[in-house]
Amino acid sequence: MRVMVFYRFILFASLATSLTFVSCGNSSESENTTVIAKDSLAKSDENTDSLVPSQVHSLPAPMQVASAIKKACPTYFEDLLSPLKNETTSDFHKTINLGIYAVDLGYSNVYDQKQASINYFITAVKLADELKILGPADPAKIKAFKDNVNNKDSVTFYTLNSFNNFHENLLLSERTEEAYLILTGSFIEGLYLTTNIQAKNKEQKLVHLIGEQKLFLESTIAILSNSKDKKEISDLIVKLTDLQTIYNKVDIKYSEEIQNKKTMQEIVITDNQLKQIKDKITEIRNSIIHPKA
Repeated sequence: MRVMVFYRFILFASLATSLTFVSCGNSSESENTTVIAKDSLAKSDENTDSLVPSQVHSLPAPMQVASAIKKACPTYFEDLLSPLKNETTSDFHKTINLGIYAVDLGYSNVYDQKQASINYFITAVKLADELKILGPADPAKIKAFKDNVNNKDSVTFYTLNSFNNFHENLLLSERTEEAYLILTGSFIEGLYLTTNIQAKNKEQKLVHLIGEQKLFLESTIAILSNSKDKKEISDLIVKLTDLQTIYNKVDIKYSEEIQNKKTMQEIVITDNQLKQIKDKITEIRNSIIHPKA
């Protein structure tokens, strides 16, 4: 059953369509104004059940998050990326950092940062090797990745293919807990980048993406709950639940139910809530890339 649930997450992540945004620009909203961001995901994903509030929502794929950020803002913020040499020692932190690297790799790739893309790809493969989740053909992909780094489509293919292989190898080895942690790392890094970029430039088009993460946060906590008996995971669930408490004040409005489905109409989120979400996800993310001894 747990494997089937995980396959459902991967399926939706693979089929998820790109979010629709326009170029970034400064918001005219005042600091204390409630921001209402209109629907994008509902229009682009009407054929899935991921818009039904009572259902577990799919998690966005790393490349999807990166593409959404790029469409909202063309500025690349290298200083926000996770350090390639960090303090991860336990398998728990290594695994969740693999998910973080997936998003940083995708983010670097969509901004045509070739060397950064190579660096994150190599680091991710090395980390996967340490965790013994590499397939026999994976080391050769580093050379192929470097040879094709000037072709964005090829880089995207190698990125997605490699991380799909990581997940497949974990599932075949019945290591679903680690597969959940990779997804969690990707969620955390995606929200970290989105909130911090929005705070830097006040990109109004990123506000909707931040609001939508309320749904994805529910999914993250749900999949982690399968392993809540593990202390490190239990502690992470507590931190994410604190984040969920903040998100509970974010109002997502839906249309009337049609054929047992509801579509998102708008998200209402205040500037103060945006700051609280940014501060909390930054705290959670930093505790992962800089774990205490």
